[in-house]
Amino acid sequence: GVDVPMTMLAILALYFGVKLADLGARRDYVLAGLFAGLATTTKLPAVLLAVPLLVAHTNAVGRSPSGMRGWLSSKNLWLAFLTFAGVLVITNPGIVLLAGHLIDAALATSAVVVDVPEAFEELAAPAG
Repeated sequence: GVDVPMTMLAILALYFGVKLADLGARRDYVLAGLFAGLATTTKLPAVLLAVPLLVAHTNAVGRSPSGMRGWLSSKNLWLAFLTFAGVLVITNPGIVLLAGHLIDAALATSAVVVDVPEAFEELAAPAG
């Protein structure tokens, strides 16, 4: 299975996320992006690692002299993102090659979720 390797890579990404929240060092941003990208390549739901890593970034930037004004313009954030995206594309080129199919599948899945309440209404409606 892929759960154990994905979990190990996720733990490493979170470890460097904690370090970047504490120190805000560029090395920690790059390593967090690297391990988050590898975890996501291993199993796609690991993309949710972005949430705690963005929280860690918010903590690091909040303590910087520029404060929250520098949140999106942070070079470290963009470097981590480029590392993440680069690892994802290099290790799983199908993400780029099949992007249209992935988007269609995601939209089809969301359409099913949107139609669920309507299906329940049909079930609850009195027969006749």
